[in-house]
Amino acid sequence: MKTNPQELIAVALTDYEAALQELNRPEHDVVTHTVCHLTREAITSMLRAYLGTKNISFTDADTLEQLVTLSKAQNYQLNKYDFSVLQCGHLAADNNPGNYCLSETRVNSCFRLLDSMKDYLFSEMKMS
Repeated sequence: MKTNPQELIAVALTDYEAALQELNRPEHDVVTHTVCHLTREAITSMLRAYLGTKNISFTDADTLEQLVTLSKAQNYQLNKYDFSVLQCGHLAADNNPGNYCLSETRVNSCFRLLDSMKDYLFSEMKMS
């Protein structure tokens, strides 16, 4: 696992750009699973970089949810972000299409979270 914040940011930005490119494809060509995966990976890398710059310990085994908890404990401003969009309980669209993990609406919400927190975390880490 990469632990250098600069390397983690590079990974996060690569995932961010790939997710953005996927979202900019024609609607019928967008692979929501890819956008979801890349978005979660980018957020994970950004939070690891953030925690690393604050000298907060975490492990390779820490989940995204654990990284969010650690980050929020370090910086209460992160509570303004709705990380609940990352919690996914319905892998099938059968009963509740609005909660379907890979629905276009849900995936767009996840990407908007990434997009909105990116600049804030960069400013907190003193990166541009």
